Amino acid sequence: MPLTEELPALVALCAGLAGHGWAARQGAACSGGVVDLAAERLWRRGELTARVRLIIEIPDDLNPLLLSPTPPPPTVACLPFYTLGDDDPEQRLAITAVLRCHGLDPTPILAALHRAAYRRDLAVITPARVDPPAAPRTAATFRAGSPIADAFRLVPAIRADLLRHDLDVLAGDLPAHVAAPPHCELLHPIVLTAAPLPSRDWLRLERRAVVGAEWQWLDVVHSGFASAFVEMLTAHYEAAYRRRRFEAVR
Repeated sequence: MPLTEELPALVALCAGLAGHGWAARQGAACSGGVVDLAAERLWRRGELTARVRLIIEIPDDLNPLLLSPTPPPPTVACLPFYTLGDDDPEQRLAITAVLRCHGLDPTPILAALHRAAYRRDLAVITPARVDPPAAPRTAATFRAGSPIADAFRLVPAIRADLLRHDLDVLAGDLPAHVAAPPHCELLHPIVLTAAPLPSRDWLRLERRAVVGAEWQWLDVVHSGFASAFVEMLTAHYEAAYRRRRFEAVR
């Protein structure tokens, strides 16, 4: 492949995203590797902000991709999300480790973070947690090659990066701690491919844990439908946040 060769699908997708108000980064690095294309949009309601990040992979080849149709899930798929102060054991352990490293008692700061994140036992970010669009078809994949496996690994890696960033900010403010305005990061993983798909346009791949209730998913979109998918996705999130009285931040 010539060093100067462009990826037409990537170039066209960047232009389409920009036309719908998304800020895009090509070849964006994270702890899980390199994201072919990361795009984001921000919405705000009062002091609460919501950032939707599209995590898009464009592998050279997905063949062979073995799919088995799955029944519609009993609940709507949720966007993976991150927020500081969430009632998450791993996050609390990481914050505790940082505070103890600085010789501080973690109890009062953890309590302050929890008070800022929850009001009357309801998460402050709840209005920011919108759902992705319903998929026309869902499927499970078997013996998925590295492109699909890599795409599934990106979401937890980016969530870990977001936590590390907040821990760095927290450590920089110590021993004082000032609660930041509530903020929610939502991740929508997508794989764009020219490989034939049973649904022609797009489908949602599911991955469920053997033990426990963990449920991962990503959307596989045919490259010929990419422009329409971006338009549909943008309209969906704009409408979802408009119903919740959020305003888009340009």
